[in-house]
Amino acid sequence: MAGGAEFARVSAFTDDPFGGNPAAVCILSSEREDSWLQRVAKEFNLSETAFLVDQSRDELAEEAEYNLRWFTPKVEVDLCGHATLAAAHTLFMNHVQKTSIVFHTRSGALKARKVTGYGDAEQNPPSSLKAQGLLELDFPLALATPCSSPETTRVSNSLGISSVVWCGKTDLGDYLVELESSEQVMEIVPNFDAMLDFPGRGGVIVTSQAPSESADDFVSRFFCPKSGVLEDPVTGSAHCTLGPYWAEKLEKNSVQGYQGSERGGRVLVTVDKANGRAHLQGSAVITMAGVLLVDA
Repeated sequence: MAGGAEFARVSAFTDDPFGGNPAAVCILSSEREDSWLQRVAKEFNLSETAFLVDQSRDELAEEAEYNLRWFTPKVEVDLCGHATLAAAHTLFMNHVQKTSIVFHTRSGALKARKVTGYGDAEQNPPSSLKAQGLLELDFPLALATPCSSPETTRVSNSLGISSVVWCGKTDLGDYLVELESSEQVMEIVPNFDAMLDFPGRGGVIVTSQAPSESADDFVSRFFCPKSGVLEDPVTGSAHCTLGPYWAEKLEKNSVQGYQGSERGGRVLVTVDKANGRAHLQGSAVITMAGVLLVDA
């Protein structure tokens, strides 16, 4: 590629241009070396940048196909929900008229589909400060299993609290911590230096049941300093853990969560435990669009 890659900045899991989780989306004409991708992600300096390469071969196929990789400013990651939603939104707005897209990723094949809206991609403006519809991502569940007492104490200390309702850990290397109230969740001031010593990805999902008067089922926050993200605004992959946890506790198939970061956003999760899948629904808004001119 000799420059000219299209990019967009997208707010995901929100219909507010200044809410949700912002991600950069770059559409490349061919694969690029890892070092170049990492430098571009560092330049965007968002929690994640998604890089896409079209792999569609059959115009008559029901689904479009793209290779998808995700980079934080520091590292490549195996899974990222909000940047996948941002990538799907960008493609459905400007490139893909089919109703679904299969993304080939380090976590396997992931599907995004239109639930409502979008219309004809050829008639959409290159960017729009309004959500154009609702998207659904088909992601693998990431179930948490209980932590040992010493590990629970270590995680609690990193959050500056003395006790938790429950603490577990996923195969992705994230901790799930339930607290007594949404007020506790919102008041957490983490010790990020302590979290840097956690094994694996070392992310920490803090959650509680939502207040009874809320339309949401649960609230959460997500911290992941080892990936270069102190607090993530809205985290799709975390809801692959939060969804099944709260669906079981509340005896519901679908649960809605509010992630209480400064920007905030909502994710509706439908749990398909039999097939090990989480169906995440949300909206997105393109706030900037342009051309990436650098090539080295």
